[in-house]
Amino acid sequence: MDMSEKLWDLSNIITGFAAAQSVTMTIVMGKGELARSLRSGKDHLTTLCASVISSVFYIGVIFWCQVNSMAGTGEREKLIWTWVTWGRCATVILFMAIMLYVLLLHYIKQNKKPDQLNCQIH
Repeated sequence: MDMSEKLWDLSNIITGFAAAQSVTMTIVMGKGELARSLRSGKDHLTTLCASVISSVFYIGVIFWCQVNSMAGTGEREKLIWTWVTWGRCATVILFMAIMLYVLLLHYIKQNKKPDQLNCQIH
């Protein structure tokens, strides 16, 4: 296995990990299991910042893999790497965006009074 194949696999692993992390966080928030941890706006903002920073890091590693795999490859392989790299980045961004949307909904739900949520408490 040459270095380009190893970097291809690493990019796939990073993309899969980023997506799995976002899905896990989304499910945990959706189930309300972070109610104790995410109470204030500061907690939500910290989670937002950590999510964005980690996603930027993942995307940086994906691009690093592409750049370091380009040495000695042909035009066809470079084109494939470029398209797949952008697809991987879009995957990371999409899953992060879904998670951030659920985070926003979590924040709104926690900070509204019960009568503002259009529900009746008996």
